[in-house]
Amino acid sequence: METQLALIADGANISVDGKVNILGEFDTLFAEAVPVRHPGFWFVAKLLLGGRDVGQKRLMLKLVDEDGNSVVPPLSLRLTIPLPGAEFTGDRWPLPVVLQVSSLLLPRFGAYVFELRTDDRVLAEVPLYVRPARGFGH
Repeated sequence: METQLALIADGANISVDGKVNILGEFDTLFAEAVPVRHPGFWFVAKLLLGGRDVGQKRLMLKLVDEDGNSVVPPLSLRLTIPLPGAEFTGDRWPLPVVLQVSSLLLPRFGAYVFELRTDDRVLAEVPLYVRPARGFGH
C-alpha cells in the first residue's frame, strides 16, 4: 500500500465512476485567537494497492501537534479490500479515501500533522498550520 496523493480541502467526494473531486485544498488556518474551532473540511488520499493488501485492513487518521501529542481521538476504520475488477490491469490499483473532519478544535497556534496510518505504518503526513490572522488575507 502506497500513497499517491494526500491533502485537506474545503470539499471532496468520489464520483460514481471513481474520480476524486477536490475543492479548495489548503494547509493553513488563520485565526484571531486560540483555541479555534474549524466547522469542517475533508481529508483526501489516493492509495495504490497491490496483491498483499487484499483482505482486512485498518486505517487510522490521527492529528498530532508539534510535540507529537494527539489533539483529538483518532478516527479508525476497518476495510475489506477485494481483488480489483477486470478493468484494472497490472499489479496495482487505486483506492480513494475521503474522510469528513467536523468541528475540529485546535488549541493553539503552530503546526499540526494529520497522519494516515495502516497497522503501525504511516502512509501519509499532511500538515495543517494555525497562524494569527494578521497578515495574509487580513
